[in-house]
Amino acid sequence: MSTPDAYAAYFESPAHWGRTYETVTPGERLRIDTLVELLPADAEPVLDAGCGDGVVTNVLFDRGVDVTGVDISEEALGHVRAPTVRGSIDELPFADRSFVCVVAANVLEHLPAGMFERTLAELQRVAERYLLVSTPHEEDLVLAQTRCDRCETSFHAAWHVRSVRVEDFERWLPGFRLRELRLTGETVRRRSRTLQRLAQALGNVWLPSHEAVCPTCGYRLDPRRPNPLVRVTNGAIQRAIGLAGGERPTQLVALFDRR
Repeated sequence: MSTPDAYAAYFESPAHWGRTYETVTPGERLRIDTLVELLPADAEPVLDAGCGDGVVTNVLFDRGVDVTGVDISEEALGHVRAPTVRGSIDELPFADRSFVCVVAANVLEHLPAGMFERTLAELQRVAERYLLVSTPHEEDLVLAQTRCDRCETSFHAAWHVRSVRVEDFERWLPGFRLRELRLTGETVRRRSRTLQRLAQALGNVWLPSHEAVCPTCGYRLDPRRPNPLVRVTNGAIQRAIGLAGGERPTQLVALFDRR
């Protein structure tokens, strides 16, 4: 569980925010396009819950959608052009069924135990008819791990704490039924978790991330250099595994309606 100081250092850092549709990667634009395409015509008003810097909210707003963004980060909300409310996604400051559609775009994978369950209940409480959700799809969290050399905590560089499968949604959102599902976003090739674990242990080969903040001690990382031989060997074998295993989409976008 992250400390309050670590949380602020990560989510209130100006360096963490400021994305726009034009500056994100082509795969991220594809994810946003898919979200917008799946938004029903009768979905307004829309709440973008955990909107961050509005990379999705602003696209909807610019297209004339009646959308409100809510996020805990004051720094992030400064980038949102639509109306915003500061608040936590696990305690939404809105009445029951206040919005026809609630969007939760790449939020659920970040939430720790307790907060995650409260958030699922809040999303279902506030949505009158639709839920539109996106998450990474079957992400192997080990492959994106980095490590704090101060306190030796290893963690996902983007603070993801769960890997999501399609069937998870049926358990998580019992008040809603799946209406449409798409796999989209960046594509990745298969990599070996076992090999990555070995490279971490033998050669300090972690995901390089100077922007990451340790969730335990709250310090921004200054990664130690990996063993170059282990890093190169691991990279070469992982590429060979990827070429043999093919590519798959990394993002899951799902539209639900109330039962």
